[in-house]
Amino acid sequence: SVSTDGLTYGMYLLLTEYLKDTPYLEKLISSESIQFRVRGRKNKHEIELITKAATVADECWQKSIEVIKTGMTEIEIASIIENNLNKAGYQRSFPTIVNAGTKTAPGHGSPTNAILEEGDLLHIDFGAIVDGYCSDIQRLAYFKRKNEDTPPQPLRAAFDKVKSIIDVTSKEYKTGSIGHEIDSIARQMLTEDNYEEYNHCLGHQIGREVHDGAASVGPKWKRYGNSTSIPLEASNTFTVELGIEVPKIGYVGLEEDLVVSDNGGKFLGPRQTELIEK
Repeated sequence: SVSTDGLTYGMYLLLTEYLKDTPYLEKLISSESIQFRVRGRKNKHEIELITKAATVADECWQKSIEVIKTGMTEIEIASIIENNLNKAGYQRSFPTIVNAGTKTAPGHGSPTNAILEEGDLLHIDFGAIVDGYCSDIQRLAYFKRKNEDTPPQPLRAAFDKVKSIIDVTSKEYKTGSIGHEIDSIARQMLTEDNYEEYNHCLGHQIGREVHDGAASVGPKWKRYGNSTSIPLEASNTFTVELGIEVPKIGYVGLEEDLVVSDNGGKFLGPRQTELIEK
């Protein structure tokens, strides 16, 4: 596990008991920084598997949105997505998140019996596992009211803003870049148009776990420790994700997977660059 040094607490106590009369007890140090960096460095084959996982997830979304319709609950929508993943021979990388308009809050919550209705923005957050490697994407579709020819202007503006921030910041996922500096670009682009800042990292590493590796792309908040100050390395695989809450419509959240390179982030799967209208 990347969250531990490889010892249970009981084993740690046993180790300290063995070392108590030696000079080595005071020399124990954490292996966390080594483990995290090793986990963050992906070889060519690992990147290929994450690329496939991102592609599989997007293909599943494209197939699922063809049959998703108003009147369905969030639970039913999540089942459609996960059943399509299973039919293709893959498993989810984490429990699928579904938000039908503003009826439920975005984040790591379970789908509910809330019903998707006209005028709702459908927000999905999910991923696939391919041979032990994860993807993590977010997708959107707007279900128009009968009297609407196009989505409401605030929704279109928010979608364009989120997409443009991903366009700009993904280019900054370069070898040697610092996470909090990239994150600050996204926050500045939001606030200059009077949008609220998101309350999470712009990007986390992905791999054998949905949250993997050492560095993260986020603010210098206490809960992230020094992870947002660790330089990015070529072959690190990351998400780039953010969202804007549009009142009475829903959460405009997009998330893509990419790999760090000397020339900026390279997307590992198809992106959503247009708002789907149903």
